[in-house]
Amino acid sequence: MPAPELSLLRQARLLYTESRELSRQIQAQDRQAAAAAGLTSVGAHALRIIEEACGTLTMQDLARELRIRRSTVTRLVDDLEAKRLVRRRPNPRDRRQIHLETLADGRERLETHLALAEQMQREVLARMSPSARQDCTRALHEVRIALERWNEDHLKEL
Repeated sequence: MPAPELSLLRQARLLYTESRELSRQIQAQDRQAAAAAGLTSVGAHALRIIEEACGTLTMQDLARELRIRRSTVTRLVDDLEAKRLVRRRPNPRDRRQIHLETLADGRERLETHLALAEQMQREVLARMSPSARQDCTRALHEVRIALERWNEDHLKEL
């Protein structure tokens, strides 16, 4: 006989508890991978966002993506620029606007960070059965989509 379905309240509490712990564990791995690449976690995240935008990202765009204040992004980019990982350049169509571009050393450090983080995740997934891995990734995808929809409806932009 199948177990009775958990109440929505109990499921919500379990989702909150498990996702907080999952986030804490993943952040610890990410900090380790970032440090091994000579980065902070937020610096690595910023580099990935800047690199994926292919030179079209503005400081305001980066603040929105990282969900942090523009003044904090300015300090972050100042640090990345001082380390010669990124550079600011004027938008050729609107010189009032500044775009961010990843430099070669920034791409190299980002690749190192991503390779280490992916290796850690492969090692974690190897501890699970193939069906558990598939169920887990499918469920996490569905939770992420549901959270994004809720956030779009309820959270304010920075």
